[in-house]
Amino acid sequence: MGAALGIGVLSYLFGGLFVSWRLNRFPAGMRKRFGMSPWELQVPVESLRLVSRDGVELDVWHMPAARADAPLVVALHGYRGDRSEVLGISSYLWRSGYDVLVPDFRGRGNSQPGRISMGAWEVNDLAAVLDWVRATRPDVAVGVVGYSMGAAVALMEAGRHPNVKAIVSDCAYATQAGVLTYGVQRLIRLRGDFILPAAALFHRGYRRPGFGEVTPIAHADEWRGKALFFIGATNDQTVSPDDTRRLFEAAPEPKVLWMVRGAGHCGAYFQDRPRYCRLVAQFFERYLPEGGPGARETSPVMEETAGQGRTEWEPGR
Repeated sequence: MGAALGIGVLSYLFGGLFVSWRLNRFPAGMRKRFGMSPWELQVPVESLRLVSRDGVELDVWHMPAARADAPLVVALHGYRGDRSEVLGISSYLWRSGYDVLVPDFRGRGNSQPGRISMGAWEVNDLAAVLDWVRATRPDVAVGVVGYSMGAAVALMEAGRHPNVKAIVSDCAYATQAGVLTYGVQRLIRLRGDFILPAAALFHRGYRRPGFGEVTPIAHADEWRGKALFFIGATNDQTVSPDDTRRLFEAAPEPKVLWMVRGAGHCGAYFQDRPRYCRLVAQFFERYLPEGGPGARETSPVMEETAGQGRTEWEPGR
């Protein structure tokens, strides 16, 4: 009896250690400093060096629009990525006439090396970018498009900035604890929340913010006055598809939900790149001009279309 109890306790602690290790590992090989840039896509770019509110230096691509009064969009990559991963949508938006900013989050790409989190510290990075926009173009209408952690950061920070008028969130998580629970549940086919206390115990050793400090859904009241476009993937193995639906339900109007059948995590773009880019650009076109959401009080909900692998919806229909 005692031996079985001991084995059970050790197994529980090992499970917590494993979850914490998987969450916090960020090998040097993942810190890509050389990759695709706007130059390869024949997009003009200048490099900005900004400092976040907590003193971290950030490297930011600025793709200047041809028009000085063009709306501006900030594109945000995910947890273990870098800005080169959002070059597709960024270059498309630039070619559509937008001023575009693409930062490397702290500890990634060409930004200052250092400790990272799943969004608790990275909100300071987005704040630095938006502060720079306010200082240089105080009257510009701003949109933000983010992926996974980048989407979570957008939902936690962008609502605090009045010049942000539209947010596109692709596969954001509602809470960090929910992501961990979902991952454990997929791994062992049991409820995953039981392991969180053990994971939190080891997580403190990494000197990272607690799981409860990353809760995008708790910021829903800050989204008032913004238009929101939530993109989810029905075959997401990283973030529960239900998180996208929960965020959509919590959001005020105007809002749009697009659940892409069969897509994996942040995979809607890769199912149909032209369509994806067109829809995002049309969303910004609708809600960024004249400084805010359009006249309609509600926006359509994108429903999954059986057998087609993606939804059938166009803004304005």
